[in-house]
Amino acid sequence: MRHLLISAVRRQGAALLDRVRPVAETGYLLTGRASAPAIEAAPAPVAVVLAAGVASAPALFAPAEMPSADVIEATASDFYAASDDARAADRAKRKARRLLDRLPVGTYGGWAIERESSGRMVADLDVIRADYAARGLDMPMKAAGPSLKVTPAVPALAGVELDKVAA
Repeated sequence: MRHLLISAVRRQGAALLDRVRPVAETGYLLTGRASAPAIEAAPAPVAVVLAAGVASAPALFAPAEMPSADVIEATASDFYAASDDARAADRAKRKARRLLDRLPVGTYGGWAIERESSGRMVADLDVIRADYAARGLDMPMKAAGPSLKVTPAVPALAGVELDKVAA
């Protein structure tokens, strides 16, 4: 199942890269507001002001580098669909793990169930917290970086192809 998810992500990434290119032809963005015209001039990128300790945001396009509205719309649609697919895959993996995590190591039909030690090291936060508390210090923390959230601008159009809407 993991290999299917990885290959799906690679295909989606390749499809996105094929569509994304710096385009300064139109400088227009589609808007989802019913009261606004369907297309309006793209605003200049807003400077991102970050508080101390906040992870940095990605660099934004300069006005001359903005991709066309069609490229942005297609990319956002692909991202939205891939996000749904990833959530569905995560739910399926959690459901399968409820059973698989309780099985002893062995071969079941054509599937081998094994447990491998990870070479990955992680910080022992309980020990670190205790160490800081013993010294009378607060644990240093920083805010997480901003999360990218992509949703349909017009909720009624979620899952509807634009060609069918125009017809």
